[in-house]
Amino acid sequence: MGTPIAYQRIRTGKGTFEIPLYSMTDASILDKSLQVMTHKGLACYDLVDTKVRGVENSSILRIQTHKGIKAIKGVVNIIKPISTATVRANDGASIITENTPDYFHVTTKWAGAGLIVPIGPLIPNHYYDFTMSIEVSYNLTREDFVQVKIRNATQRTYLVNGGAIMFTTPIVGIKQDLKSVRINTGAILPTDQIELNIFSANGDNNKINPVNFKVYKAGMTIKLV
Repeated sequence: MGTPIAYQRIRTGKGTFEIPLYSMTDASILDKSLQVMTHKGLACYDLVDTKVRGVENSSILRIQTHKGIKAIKGVVNIIKPISTATVRANDGASIITENTPDYFHVTTKWAGAGLIVPIGPLIPNHYYDFTMSIEVSYNLTREDFVQVKIRNATQRTYLVNGGAIMFTTPIVGIKQDLKSVRINTGAILPTDQIELNIFSANGDNNKINPVNFKVYKAGMTIKLV
């Protein structure tokens, strides 16, 4: 595959997608029939057959051409903003005190309480990068922090062997821009509902310390690598 010279971003009901665009002189792109003008000159999409040896191409984007329906290859980034969130059910230890256009503000009574963000289906056996902005607004011990795990709500199991994919420092009052470890979704099903568990965590062996934090809505992205 060639190196993109630009990206086109489109917004759909399923999130925002970034599509790589390639130079018209890129010899690795075999079908250059769909073209677009960019700030770097005329570019093309990488078009491939919708099925290869009977297997459906994973790209969700299709276009009608003079050669038939083609798939647009290399839709590498899927960006899903936070739209809804709930507190952890039935524990009584988590409360959303603010739900503003910018963030969710959560209070927790002890470690393991916090916010659940539904993501929806992800592609099995693919790599994803997550980013998120979190601010610790109250920390009694100045040692506790916030961690993020990814959970398969359908199968009631955690991905990455239950490990945190990202976490904050204990510092209070500073918006922290976080980036996850790169995760592989493994053998999930295409219909499995995936969620993020954004919970407080203890840093001093005392699990009943309160921690309050903000999760910024525009600060979270989920990108298919």
